[in-house]
Amino acid sequence: MSLRRALPLLVALASLLLASPAALAQPLVVLDPGHGGTDPGAVAASCDVREAPIVLDVGLRLRTALEAAGLRVAMTRETDDFIALSARAAFANSRGANVFVSVHSNSNGGTPATGTETWISNGAGASTLRLATLLQAEMVSAWGLRDRGVKREDFTVLYATTMPAALAELAFTNNCALDATYLSSPTHRQSMAEAQARAILDWLGIEPSGDGILRGVVFEDQGVGTDDMSVRLEGATLRVSPSDRAGVAEGADASWSFTLPVGSYTVEASAAGHLRASRTCDVVAGATTWCSIGLFPSAEPDPDASIASTPDASVAAAPDAALAPADAAPSPDAARTGGDASGATARPVSSDCACRVAAPRSGGGSTALLSLLAVCASIALRKRRPLRARGGARIAALAAIAAIGSLVGCASGDAAAREALGRTSTSDDHARGPTSEAAARPSVGPRLPILEERELVLVGADHEALGHPILAPDARHVLVAPTGFGALYAVDLTDPSRLTPLCASPYCGFEPRFFGEGRVATRTPEQTASAIPGDAYTLEGLASDARLGSGGAMARVEGEDTVLVQLDGATRTLRAGDDRFILAELAPDHRHVVVWGLARGLSIHRLADGARFELGPGTGHPHFDPSGRVLVFDRTSDDGHLLTSGDVYAAELGATIVVRSVLATDRIETSPSISRVDERGEASIAAERDGALVIVRVRFERGSLSD
Repeated sequence: MSLRRALPLLVALASLLLASPAALAQPLVVLDPGHGGTDPGAVAASCDVREAPIVLDVGLRLRTALEAAGLRVAMTRETDDFIALSARAAFANSRGANVFVSVHSNSNGGTPATGTETWISNGAGASTLRLATLLQAEMVSAWGLRDRGVKREDFTVLYATTMPAALAELAFTNNCALDATYLSSPTHRQSMAEAQARAILDWLGIEPSGDGILRGVVFEDQGVGTDDMSVRLEGATLRVSPSDRAGVAEGADASWSFTLPVGSYTVEASAAGHLRASRTCDVVAGATTWCSIGLFPSAEPDPDASIASTPDASVAAAPDAALAPADAAPSPDAARTGGDASGATARPVSSDCACRVAAPRSGGGSTALLSLLAVCASIALRKRRPLRARGGARIAALAAIAAIGSLVGCASGDAAAREALGRTSTSDDHARGPTSEAAARPSVGPRLPILEERELVLVGADHEALGHPILAPDARHVLVAPTGFGALYAVDLTDPSRLTPLCASPYCGFEPRFFGEGRVATRTPEQTASAIPGDAYTLEGLASDARLGSGGAMARVEGEDTVLVQLDGATRTLRAGDDRFILAELAPDHRHVVVWGLARGLSIHRLADGARFELGPGTGHPHFDPSGRVLVFDRTSDDGHLLTSGDVYAAELGATIVVRSVLATDRIETSPSISRVDERGEASIAAERDGALVIVRVRFERGSLSD
């Protein structure tokens, strides 16, 4: 090959080499506004509050604040679109993000609860706990609602991401008297975004510079803290230390404000007939910190009530203080309390059944209604039990729901699969590239026959459950990784008790690849999750000198909306249009490219004529078999926090594209991979199944596969 022809390939390959996060200009933060589109999240009709648009607004404001501090920011959604949970996590993983923050608002049944809480996964370590603790403290300081603390649950976006991840529940949507007033206020959404930005910057160790604003109100504490701030103490005097600043809380709102250099300050307030009180708050550059103070009534007048006889010129009534009746709060490090008005701890359950219900697999309107009721009745169970939890209670509940209506997916009937997976396009507005007038519509065949099935429960060295299976071409071994992808094991399927550790470092278990003869490529600690794996091991766990290369043919995502396909010395471009790409993969036989979009799911691009076949929203985790003749993938549905269904499919990439169901049960099955299809048309497919590993042997019709 001439140097001129080889140069584009060398440039493309260089762009895919390992990239160290330390070498980047600034860390990458992925922000995840919850719900959206067909999933409105928690809806409180009585106070006209909807979760999805509120958390999107906070997320957009947070992005502005972080970008102003010089950080790189990517968002899972920027508009009112539905984005599957699996796609959200995969988007962050593919970008090699440094931190992931999901923004939600809460809801509960019964008496409306109040407060702010932050969630991390059950297996999260010290770094993630610190992130959540900082977020919780800043959010409580900003709005002053009840501090419900940091909690643990395996919400999908928390356990399926490779980086420290936290989910923030700002307030309770259905608490119209208090929490909803904050959620509905643009001013308070801005203060919340600034608070979360401070926490993220602090966690990253980035010190902003410049002045900030310290502001608040003075109110009479009725013994219930911020639950009742109706009595404002106009004329209360204030002193700020360490500084010479003093002033008076002015106006009916008893508001005050100081512009101060960055630092930590103690504000002391005093009013006639009340006990003095003080509070320490941090001033952040270019941001407003709320630091309101509540004073208890005293039995006798305080002789030293007047701290400053002359108000500071910089103290002025905050014009929007009336919008913030509950911004006062105990110190961020005050003892955390949980529970609603009755003292019972509330769970993040939508009181208005704001779950996304899919069309039933069969039946008419009555079946759809029963399915809706069943899914809504099961929300509490899904919120309390993580996807990866196993046990008879969850399985029985899912079976009961399936008996009443259905979860999303394809069972024995093919009509649902046709509706979900049968879209095609050759005009390519979604991903422009070489096109042809020839149109081929994918068909949906019967479910693949399962010749053999086995289920394994694998546990790693630290007693963590292992999943994310990648089958070897000969189906004799499978690679598995724990939650967070911080390790990788090779399992001999003739003796599953033999687990061989291959690596234990950040990202090394994310999308490993088999290559050569019994070798495995993994990512080094410095590589992002989107880089070509740079380390190599034998299946016996020995380091290998061989390295995975592209061979001059590859498909990769450039930015968020472009896929570059390098093949035969030429570059083809596919563009996302109104979507954004998570990943792209070129089939081993170079006939097809599969692209995963955030909103639209998977699309298969046939390079010969430019035809494009959409597999539908919710589809993801694609893997080609080593010959490139079969693509396996999953299709999931979720309730905004947890997966509610997951089915596995196989697309036969022959003269026509035929989609067949592989695993479509009442259990949740995701993340498939496939071995080589042998001369009999048989192959093994591995997938996760409710925290376990399932491996099935299937048979394809040989005539349906290309040679």
